[in-house]
Amino acid sequence: MLNSIIKQIIFVFALISLSVFLLSVSAYRNAQHMTEQIDSVESQVIDPLNQFNQLRNRLLEASNLVALYNPDTSRRDESVRQNETTAVDSSELINELEALAIWLSALDIASWLPTLEQVKLDTLSTTLANFVPLMEAQLASKDISAQASIGAQRSAVLYSQSADTIGNNLNKLQATEEVRERDIQFLQFHFNSADKLIRQILLLTTADEVWVVKSGLDRHNRMLEKKIDFIAKKNPTFSLEAASILEPLFTAINSADGVLTLHLNNLEQQNVTVEQQALLMQANSSLKSQLNEVEAQLVLMTQNKIDSSRQSATTATQVTLGLLAMALVIAIGASSLLTLRIRSAMSKLITSLTRIANGRLTNEDIPVSKDEFGQLSLATNQVQSHLLNIVSQLQSGSESLLSASHIIATRTEHTAQVTNKQNLNIERCLFLWSK
Repeated sequence: MLNSIIKQIIFVFALISLSVFLLSVSAYRNAQHMTEQIDSVESQVIDPLNQFNQLRNRLLEASNLVALYNPDTSRRDESVRQNETTAVDSSELINELEALAIWLSALDIASWLPTLEQVKLDTLSTTLANFVPLMEAQLASKDISAQASIGAQRSAVLYSQSADTIGNNLNKLQATEEVRERDIQFLQFHFNSADKLIRQILLLTTADEVWVVKSGLDRHNRMLEKKIDFIAKKNPTFSLEAASILEPLFTAINSADGVLTLHLNNLEQQNVTVEQQALLMQANSSLKSQLNEVEAQLVLMTQNKIDSSRQSATTATQVTLGLLAMALVIAIGASSLLTLRIRSAMSKLITSLTRIANGRLTNEDIPVSKDEFGQLSLATNQVQSHLLNIVSQLQSGSESLLSASHIIATRTEHTAQVTNKQNLNIERCLFLWSK
C-alpha cells in the first residue's frame, strides 16, 4: 500500500497530524471539562456559600437591630434622636422584619444544600419560620413594656405630688367636739405608713415582693376606711372632708389606673419582655447551632468539590501528558524509521554508483524495493547491465581486431618473404645479365 517514499512521508505527516489532533481534542475536552467543573463549583459551592452568608448576615443584622431597639429612645424628640447613632426607628425595624420574613419564605434551602438530612432540614426551616415572629414578639413586648414603664413613671410622679398634698391637708385638719385629735393622728399615722409602703413598692422589681408588701398596705388602707366610717357617724362633714383628702391614696391603692396597678403591670410586662427575650435567645442559640452545622456541611461539600476538581485536573493533565508522549514517540519513531530507510537506500545506491564510476562492474544487482529508491536501484542495475554488455562487446571486438592484425601480420610477413625472394631472383638475373 505504501510503495512510495512520498506516500510514506505523507503517511508519517498524517500520523503526526493525527497525534496532534488527538492531543488538541484531548486538551479541548479537558478544558471544557474544567470549565464545567468551574461552573459546577460556582453553582454547587459558591452560590450556596453566598446564600448562607446572606442568610447569616440578614439574621444577624435583624437580631442586632432588635437588641438595640429601645422604645424609650425612639419616643424622644426628633432633635434628640438625630444626635443618637444607636437609636433604631420602630417603623424601619418592622419593615426590615417583614422583608426578612418574605425573603425567608422564598428561600429554598434544599436546593443549595442537598446533602443536609431531611430531619435537620425540616428543623432548620421550622426554626427560621419561627425566628422572625419571635423577634416581632420581642419588639412588641418592648413597646408594651416601654408604654407600661412610662405610665408607671408618670403615675408615680403624680402620686408623689398627691401624697405631699394629702400630708399637708391632713396636717390642716382641726379637732372638733366629735372628732378628737387622736382621730386625726390616727389618720396621719396610717396615711404615712401607707405612703411609705407605696413608695417602697415602687422601688421593688418583682411582683412577689410587691404582693408581700401590699398585704401590709391593705391593712393600713382598711384601717383608714374604718376610721372614716367611724368619724362619719359622729361628724359626716368632717368624714367627707377626710375622705376627699385621702381619695388620691385610695385611688393609688385600689384603682385600675392607680400607681400600684400600673407598677404591677409594668413589672408583668417586664417579665413578659424577659421571657420573650429568653425565648428569642434560645431560638437564636438553636439557630446558631444549626447554622454552624450547615456551615460545616458547606465546608465539607466545598472540600469534596475541590478534591474532585483537583482529581479531575490531575487526570486531565496525565491524559494530556500521555497523549503528548505518545505523539512524540510516534513522531520520533516514524521519522526515525523513514530516515533509516532513506539513508539505507541512499547508502546502497551511492556505494553501487561509486563502484560503477570506478569501473568495477559486477553481475551483483542492488536489492530492488517497491519505492522510488527501488526504481533508482532498478535503473542502476540496468545501467550496470548495459555497461557490462558494452564492455563485453568491446572485448569481443578487440579480440577480432587482434586476430585480424595477426593474420595481416602473417600475410605481410609472407609477402615480404616472397618479395625478398623475388628481389634475390632479380638481383641474380641482373648479375647474370651483367656478365
